[in-house]
Amino acid sequence: MDWSRFAELIEKHLDYSDAAIIHPDDLVIGENISSLPEVKITFEGFGDLESEDEEGNYFYEEAGNTDMRSFAIFIHKKSDKEDFEFPEHEVAAFTFGRMIMHRPKEELCVYAWYDLDAMDWYVVTEGVNPGKGEMTAKRALKILEVLDKRYWSEDDADLPEILPQGPWPFPTERP
Repeated sequence: MDWSRFAELIEKHLDYSDAAIIHPDDLVIGENISSLPEVKITFEGFGDLESEDEEGNYFYEEAGNTDMRSFAIFIHKKSDKEDFEFPEHEVAAFTFGRMIMHRPKEELCVYAWYDLDAMDWYVVTEGVNPGKGEMTAKRALKILEVLDKRYWSEDDADLPEILPQGPWPFPTERP
């Protein structure tokens, strides 16, 4: 399994979404922010904040670091099919729309962190088992390669209209 290629392709999807530049007040846990219909990207929360005051007192605030942002990327077993649109997830009861019901036989979920200060992604590949079941990391990598060719191949004359165009961090030219 080529984990570096896997992470590179996941990062490409994150880069073409608004994930890195959405204002913290506008990030909604569980909301799909993917720019492509075949893949789902959801905001999962902020990092924890650990700090000290002038007197050296330690403070800890869960989800208090808005410069560290967690995202989940879902790749469905049919994401490589033409005209596929990622199906809605069921929401767990009593979670106020926050906790979606993951379908491990149909989709692979990968987590990533964006560090706003470093302007860098960290795709969490540790713990993603290549597996032998119906939806595996190996199959997800093949699907990501198909999507890469479909949307970002150098053979294509133009970027798809659904991809954002404009100022940094979105390209105005093909990467």
